[in-house]
Parts: sequence; C-alpha cells; structure tokens
Amino acid sequence: MRLLHWKTKLNEQLYAKHMECEALWPSCWHSIHDTTDNNLQMEMESHYDKLNKKLDRLQGQKQTTMQATHRQQRTYPRTINLTNIHFTREEKALLDLGLQSSLQKPLTTTWTNLTLETVQVIKLLDHRIQNSFCIIAAKKTETDKQHQPPQHYT
Repeated sequence: MRLLHWKTKLNEQLYAKHMECEALWPSCWHSIHDTTDNNLQMEMESHYDKLNKKLDRLQGQKQTTMQATHRQQRTYPRTINLTNIHFTREEKALLDLGLQSSLQKPLTTTWTNLTLETVQVIKLLDHRIQNSFCIIAAKKTETDKQHQPPQHYT
C-alpha cells in the first residue's frame, strides 16, 4: 500500500512537471515530447531484446542438459517375471504401472459398510422424510453396484 501511494505521488509530480514544460515551451513541446517518447521506446526495445536473448539462451542450455541427462540414464523394467507364465506386451505394461493401477473389484464388505453407514445417517433424519430417503438410497446403491467401473485401489 505504501509503494502504491509513493508511485501515485510520483506520477502526480511527473504530470505537474509535464504540464509546466508544456506551458514554458508551447511551440516546441510536441517535438520534445515525441523525441523523448522515441528514445524511451528504443531503450525499452533494447532492454526486452536483451532479456529475450538471455531467456532463449537459458532455455537452450536447459534442453541440452536434459537431453544429455536422459541419454545417460538407463531404465529397468519395474516388474520381473519369476514365474513360467508368459505375459503379453500389454500385460507387462499394465504390471509396470504398479499397484495404483490395480483393476481389483470392490469387496462385498465395501457395499455392506456403505449400506450400514447410509442407514445410520437416514435414522438421524426427521421421521417424516426417512422413508423417502431410504428408497432413494436403495435405488442409488443398486444402480452404483450394477454400473461400477473398474477402480484403482492401492
């Protein structure tokens, strides 16, 4: 907030000087103003050109270091088959994803626990609306059970 106040005050002073110069040199002020604007524009373009060149150089250095690091790294498969079972390439790729990509179906205890928790919550509701919420929950649970996509369990 303090910086904003300082900047506003500085802009007001600059504007007052601008108006004062315009009053002192009314005939040539426009050419002075244009020359100043052109010099400022050229200085800013030069500054931004330097910054862009520096950024390009740094990005180029980063890419070459990443490529050199990538060539030096040697990767090993995440899974090692110690059985006599032969897996397809797709099965190996799936196994390499690890446990977080498991295609295991939810256990029946999961649905039982969900049902029990839902019944406990419904019992806390007002007696007049418990029956309707019980019907809605039963329908929703059955549709969720039937249309359950494969989930990832860890």
